[in-house]
Amino acid sequence: MVVWEMWSKEVPFSNDVFKNRIEEAILQGERPEIAPDTPPLWCSVIENCWSSEPANRYRPLAAPM
Repeated sequence: MVVWEMWSKEVPFSNDVFKNRIEEAILQGERPEIAPDTPPLWCSVIENCWSSEPANRYRPLAAPM
């Protein structure tokens, strides 16, 4: 969601007044529309992060110790 916000410069679900409606929408798989001028690489990152399957999402790399 953060990448989407950075690119779109918008607040996600800004039309939904009630917090429980936003949570319900996300749990049902609704996502904000990705702007048509978003570069394909960023579209891929956004869509991957939004996957309903946690195993399919990007994971941060472990920092070397």
